[in-house]
Amino acid sequence: MSSSHENLSASVPMAAGLRVGQGFDVHPWSKDPSRVLVLGGVSFPGFPGLAGHSDADVIAHAATDAILGAAGLGDIGSFFPDTDEAFAGANSIALLGIATQRLADQGWQVVNIDCTVICDAPSLAPVRDQIINNMSGAVGAPVSVKGKRTEGVEGACRRRAMPRRSTGGIAMSGRNKPKSSKGARPAGSRNKPGSGAKGNATDRARDQSKHRAQVRRGLGGDQVEGRQAVRELLLAGTRKTREVVMIEDMDNAPILDDIVELAQDMNVPLRYVTRRKFDGEALTESHQGVVARAFELPETELEKLARRKGAFLLLLDGVTDPGNLGAMLRTAECAGVTGIVLPRHRSVHITPTVTKTAAGAVEFLPMALVGGLPAAIARLKELDVMVVGLDMGGERSVFDMPVHHEQPIALVLGAEGKGLSRLVRERCDTIASIPMRGELNSLNVAMAAGVACFEVVRRQQELAAAADAASQ
Repeated sequence: MSSSHENLSASVPMAAGLRVGQGFDVHPWSKDPSRVLVLGGVSFPGFPGLAGHSDADVIAHAATDAILGAAGLGDIGSFFPDTDEAFAGANSIALLGIATQRLADQGWQVVNIDCTVICDAPSLAPVRDQIINNMSGAVGAPVSVKGKRTEGVEGACRRRAMPRRSTGGIAMSGRNKPKSSKGARPAGSRNKPGSGAKGNATDRARDQSKHRAQVRRGLGGDQVEGRQAVRELLLAGTRKTREVVMIEDMDNAPILDDIVELAQDMNVPLRYVTRRKFDGEALTESHQGVVARAFELPETELEKLARRKGAFLLLLDGVTDPGNLGAMLRTAECAGVTGIVLPRHRSVHITPTVTKTAAGAVEFLPMALVGGLPAAIARLKELDVMVVGLDMGGERSVFDMPVHHEQPIALVLGAEGKGLSRLVRERCDTIASIPMRGELNSLNVAMAAGVACFEVVRRQQELAAAADAASQ
């Protein structure tokens, strides 16, 4: 199957300073068995990869074409040519972020991206939050992702697998004039497993997206789902809760009574809706009939986390699975971790799935967002924080970590499968691994975090007890 590329253009009358672009991207299946399917920055092990110079992420490619085309700046191929070895195997979400910055340099700001993914498999529903978070983090704007089956899709696109169409809306930012404002193509596109993105440019949509974009650039956490998570949100009182929504006529349960009582005591609006309406508002399938909307979680400065007495930090390098992040946050809070550090890009933040899995832990864990973990690790070391990376093939056992009495410590864990990135690994003071005794050679990253966190707790308790005994 060959790959095709065509530019889509249309003359759509828009308000001054607002434009819409469309991108369509399809790649053929790769014959390289080592290639892994990547969609929206999420890997799908077990599915054949797509052919291409980069990671062939058709969702990110279509979105990149859409925003570049809207600004009249060409397409992804003109910015990141497949003849340039620098982009061989490149992360397409990172390329989307670079394209967004190029638009900003020209005075444009992405206001929203709407993606339609045409495929029968794999299912995107379990990872939709991850894809949305990856893409919105790259462009700093709201992103929607919808799936569509191939029924009714004709010919080559159906044979080639997953067409994606993307539409991106952009608006003028600040007072800068775009350098290329005349004759702009509202759309750039590519062809093959396809993805599409679409953008709305009305004043109302722009105003709505402005608030949502600010949420996406931060930690998130503005929608909390699940009974325990909502109760802890209300109990903690660390941020304002806008409303609590519950399914009407649910069976009585003590925790539901707690939520109602807390909401009433705090003058939080409480709304009861039908199950069908509730399912339309919830973003996870395990909502337990309760959703709360709140102000997003506040960010904490890295230096403030590091300077806290007895600082015990957890840094996460490219973790994109919301279930894993939620489980790690719950474990970290129980282990007494005093701060979490997440990359601003290419990492899941606090989605509804994360809040549900964390069961309220997000309300008690200060978190920092950083531009890059390598630089953050370098800064932590300047502040006398011992940085221990956790990865397979470490130079020492996790049970022999250099834990010192009263010295701040930071554990660094990488994404499942990929582990720590090269630069992160190089910046750590030491790399530790968990000894494996069974046939399997690795643990789930959330489980590994639990082993490492509670080993630090054990060692610190031993050191504190020894210090107390020595002082008597």
